[in-house]
Amino acid sequence: MKFSRILALISLVPLSAIAQNEAEGISALDQKIADLEARLNQTLDTSPTAAITMLELIDIYYAEGRAFGLVSTGRRFINAQPEHPKHKEVMLKLIDGFLVTARNTDLIKVGRQFAAMYPDVPETAEVERHIAKTLDRSGKRDDAAKVFASAYKRQNGTLEDAGRAISIYRELNNGRAHKEAATLGLELLKKVKGPVAAKLAMDTFDSADRSGDRHLAIQAGTQILAANPPISNDERFHLFTKISSHYWNEGQKANTVKGYQAALKIKKHEATHRLLLDSLHNMQEKAAVMAPLADQYL
Repeated sequence: MKFSRILALISLVPLSAIAQNEAEGISALDQKIADLEARLNQTLDTSPTAAITMLELIDIYYAEGRAFGLVSTGRRFINAQPEHPKHKEVMLKLIDGFLVTARNTDLIKVGRQFAAMYPDVPETAEVERHIAKTLDRSGKRDDAAKVFASAYKRQNGTLEDAGRAISIYRELNNGRAHKEAATLGLELLKKVKGPVAAKLAMDTFDSADRSGDRHLAIQAGTQILAANPPISNDERFHLFTKISSHYWNEGQKANTVKGYQAALKIKKHEATHRLLLDSLHNMQEKAAVMAPLADQYL
């Protein structure tokens, strides 16, 4: 996609050349465009002859940076010639034209049509990035996150696409958005390492914890601990205690105890030790089991 080239060409047209054209009358290029437009208006848009004429016009408009002509003829072509071999190519040029002319509604509409018609081509990820950025700028952040997540899964999708989706979901800060962030974060965690993995792990669990879905929080916490990212001992302790509380609320008492015990192996913590003892007491654990743990607490 070459929308930046179109912008550059528009900005580089010298005023002296425009003045000269005005003095001498219509230029040869403008005359050619006028002749092609006249020929096009004498044929049906759906005919093979019209397709040839429209493609010639589109090539001229694209090469010369004439974005408005490109938008007009490009839209005409994709509507009238859906089965043409150059349909995809023209759609991409039309999307460039929408970007240059800031026709955001058209960009989103035609971009989504492109993604639906050509889901597996290399250009679809870039088209969806443009859609997502446009949605984000217009305040439709939930939709923007969905499209960034979709771009990530396309051919030529990137980890950055997934990261942007997660960031937006977390900024939206509601239960459903946090659930989406956590689900995508768990998928992404399989593909990153080092400090990036550590931050992603804690953000993912935080979103799972905030989602209101205890099963997701337990799943996220156990997967993160199993993946063993380079998080600190305090962060690991936090995961064990949080998972344990979710286990307790789900009635999984044995897992609750195991979680608190794992946390206390990382560091001594009075409140957590008390939670362990309270859990055992509520489970009506035998005194012989509780006594050594109580002694450690005292």
